[in-house]
Amino acid sequence: MRPLQEVEQLPTNADNEDLEDFIDLELELLEEEFEEDQDEANKKKEKNMKPHVIRRNVEDYLEQKALERSLRDVFDVDYLLD
Repeated sequence: MRPLQEVEQLPTNADNEDLEDFIDLELELLEEEFEEDQDEANKKKEKNMKPHVIRRNVEDYLEQKALERSLRDVFDVDYLLD
């Protein structure tokens, strides 16, 4: 049922609070539907990630951590003061 049809089916003595409640309910439903669509899109993206891309990301991460460790060893203030 379209939202407009649902509003048309409200009693003629419905006040603004009823309409506001109906609008809030519709917005909540739309937000839930949007979140579900986003979750599905994220799952598809994760499934489509290729192994060589994952391997490259892991290698880059390990390389960055090794560089950070070596820089920390070289420029460690405590080490230089001893």
